Amino acid sequence: MILTDGQKYACIQCIRGHRASSCNHTDRPLNLVRRKGRPPTQCNKCRELRRTRKAHVKCLCAEIKPAAGDTDTPTQAALTLPASPAK
Repeated sequence: MILTDGQKYACIQCIRGHRASSCNHTDRPLNLVRRKGRPPTQCNKCRELRRTRKAHVKCLCAEIKPAAGDTDTPTQAALTLPASPAK
């Protein structure tokens, strides 16, 4: 695994083979290694409110913009389906 500015990188083959921590391939294209576990669904603001109030509050901010640091969320362009060809 190659560290650059605190980010971990590994080649795609090692990531898919669950060997990202031992990847030393510098001749292959490298991808960012994602964090373990489930990605957060709440923004940082709502997460802090949930911790301080000790109550579950649904985050509506995520519909407007993703939380800081969350780059794995699909964009609206990625969610739209291509138009089917006319017959």
